[in-house]
Amino acid sequence: MNISILENSQKPKYVQIVDCVTTNISLGNFAINDKIPSINMLSEELYLSRDTVEKAYKILKERKLINSVRRQGFYIARTNLK
Repeated sequence: MNISILENSQKPKYVQIVDCVTTNISLGNFAINDKIPSINMLSEELYLSRDTVEKAYKILKERKLINSVRRQGFYIARTNLK
């Protein structure tokens, strides 16, 4: 998964994460049930606060693009973005 954050972007960092995940889904880089990085892992990789990543994942869950399994992680819920 290619998630990158542009420091000088006008978009908030959590929106950039949502956009990156959505773009990866639309490009076919994910299949249903593919695991994505945990909140802690992604926050460490991107040097972001845990709250920022959590906010992005909450939006992705609201859009039903990902779902979480308690104590197991986050997974792609659907690949059809229409």
